[in-house]
Amino acid sequence: LFNKARVRLSLGTSSEEESAVKQLVDKLISLMGLEVETFVEEREKDFYVNVTGTDSAIFIGKHGESIEQFQTVINYIYNKNKSRDEAKHITIDSNKYAERRTETLTNLAKRTAGKVIREHKDFKFEAMNSYERRIIHSALANNDKVITESYGN
Repeated sequence: LFNKARVRLSLGTSSEEESAVKQLVDKLISLMGLEVETFVEEREKDFYVNVTGTDSAIFIGKHGESIEQFQTVINYIYNKNKSRDEAKHITIDSNKYAERRTETLTNLAKRTAGKVIREHKDFKFEAMNSYERRIIHSALANNDKVITESYGN
């Protein structure tokens, strides 16, 4: 009769780690001179940072290169003195760019797999970063008609 809805309740408090991530992100963004706001969410095993504002497109960069490099730098700085057990991954997003990119790559992987199956020809994607390659592999992991392989860094 009724659909159940999930409600997320926030008390407006943040952990020391969440505050440290926000300070680090805000400091680097201020050095870049961008007009954006940051929102940090601590999850069970990682952090999610959303960057919004008038300079979001500049922050994302061409084909997501700037946001990807920013994420790499943030993760390196934040985790450099932590043990493997203490380290937490920080995902940087802007206006749901990462979500849209994941959806786009997943659809591309499935369409390409269909074409490979129909034509019985191998296909080679253009160069991708490790995060994008992982999306392609994950999208096709349950497809027993294709094999995915990665080469390079």
